[in-house]
Amino acid sequence: SQNVNSWPLLVEPGWHSVLMADGTGKYALWAGNLSTYPPSGDPTTGRYDNSTARTTRTFVEPGVNYTDLRFATWANVSFRYNGSVADTGDSLRLQIAPAPLFNTWSDLTSEDGYTTLPNTPTWRPIRYNLSAELGQRVRFRLNFVSNATGNNAPGFFIEDFGISAPSRFTGMIESAETDYLVGTLSFQDFDLRTGRANLVRTPAGEILLYGNAYNASAPPEDATHYRGFDFFENPQVLFIVLVFAAYLTSWFQDKIFAGFRARHPLKYRPTASRIKILTWVSRAFILLFILFYFVPSVFALFGAANAFITGPIFWAFSISSTAGLTIGTWLIYERQAKFIPPEDGDGEATPAPALFADAEAVPPPPPEADDLSRQRVLTCAHCRKEIENLRDALKCRCGQVYHESCASEIGRCPNCQRSFDIARPAEKRMVTAKCPSCSEIQIVPETADLMQTRCEACGALLQEIQRGYNYLVLAPENDLALEWFHSIVKKNVPGLAMSTTFQDKLRKEFGFEGVDLYWLTDTDSGPKSIDPKRLDFEMMRALSNFIKRTKGGAVLVDGLEYLVVENSFDRVLKFIKKVNDLASVHEVTLIIPVTAGSLGTDELTLLRKEFDRVIETSGRAGPVPPKP
Repeated sequence: SQNVNSWPLLVEPGWHSVLMADGTGKYALWAGNLSTYPPSGDPTTGRYDNSTARTTRTFVEPGVNYTDLRFATWANVSFRYNGSVADTGDSLRLQIAPAPLFNTWSDLTSEDGYTTLPNTPTWRPIRYNLSAELGQRVRFRLNFVSNATGNNAPGFFIEDFGISAPSRFTGMIESAETDYLVGTLSFQDFDLRTGRANLVRTPAGEILLYGNAYNASAPPEDATHYRGFDFFENPQVLFIVLVFAAYLTSWFQDKIFAGFRARHPLKYRPTASRIKILTWVSRAFILLFILFYFVPSVFALFGAANAFITGPIFWAFSISSTAGLTIGTWLIYERQAKFIPPEDGDGEATPAPALFADAEAVPPPPPEADDLSRQRVLTCAHCRKEIENLRDALKCRCGQVYHESCASEIGRCPNCQRSFDIARPAEKRMVTAKCPSCSEIQIVPETADLMQTRCEACGALLQEIQRGYNYLVLAPENDLALEWFHSIVKKNVPGLAMSTTFQDKLRKEFGFEGVDLYWLTDTDSGPKSIDPKRLDFEMMRALSNFIKRTKGGAVLVDGLEYLVVENSFDRVLKFIKKVNDLASVHEVTLIIPVTAGSLGTDELTLLRKEFDRVIETSGRAGPVPPKP
């Protein structure tokens, strides 16, 4: 043994642990007499006693003296010894005793064929094969015996005593394990040759699930390493990269589309729509960011055992994908922007075609006849005068163009002899209507819309809207909604109007005297100016305060399209719902005009559901009659 501790041998009576004088600092077991050499001298100069029998037995641990060979694949005992004895009557043997009493001792023979140890002047190794003892519980001992004929020798010194009895499985082994790294540590440098590994990465750390099936005689050579902190592999840093990449991918999509939508003229903005494939591609990449972060071993499912999304790969994929999607989206929307219609169309109007009585074969048109829609100056083929109003033009199938009056006069086309079929205008029936303002009786056509027709005496509209309801007014212009609002407030009904038109201009045009007017603008910070982006604050507060203190009043909100542009349709819809609810509770008449075609079909459908009544009209209020 290398120290005073002689395990697995007991230092029993007659045996001693002595320090060897060979300069190695090692201790050895010796069955000799300590008094035969100086304490600080060389124990090999000492002598053993005559007529002695000294034994030292093995133990495993306190209370367990036997060695269990029942599950050993193979076993042996080995040690090194040095020394000699005086004659053949003196000997040292290794002996074994089986269970259960461990008191029947028998000699063991070394692999070299020795039962008793031969003399040796130097340290000599020796080993005993225990294959015959496998499957048993046994105990070993060293037995030194001397006779009385002489002791002119030091005896034997024993060191490095060891019992080897490994248990090895034979056959296939199914191995599975889970390793956890909590904190800033990270797995990396995977080298998988026969096994399979799945790595789960989380902001709290990483989880490695490893499995393999191998023969016990050929252990796998799979390997991986982990580091305490690596900036590019750290799971917390990579999670921040994931969040930023996902956010920027979504944000740039919204930002680019918002710019594309803002380039549309106001009346075409509701028709601007996202390119669906770009939306789905961006969503797919965000899902890939999440998948590659949390399951970097995803490709192992497809047989690529060493294909891991490492930290540097995730960095490169996130940055390049975000940049590539942003640039690609910008280029596509830039291309689409070339097809945005202009503010005012410059196409030429195509006049309505004339109706003819027969369908005879058409002779070739004269060379000077051209498509009516492409002619800038039209000349009547009968009177040779210019047709100034295209509504009065009739075009024959042969290509000739006539005034409607000329066609009615000649009856047939001189070029092809076809008859003109000119519809006669129906006679108008007249009815009477009483002005709600001045009570004058007015004579108007039966088909006239009284809500758009003015009284010839006072200029008021001949029909007012019913008070106490929420109205959505769909019209080409907002003047009708303003007239209906004015017809209510001029009867000393408290009124509040919010409009994108300057207050003084409204008062001058519609005479809104005594009406609380607010200007929706972001260019002025006056007390009666409201930033349209402050939808849920100043604007809602002004409306709420007015409605709550003036039961039965009237409210006009003009400029809904502007609010949608500055905010979003969803925010404006929620705002409208709140205002409608307040107005209904306090019996306030709410009028909100919307320019026809300024909102999409889906948006308009949602908006209609929030109002008590929806008024659609394609006309404007008639002109105010001149004062006598």
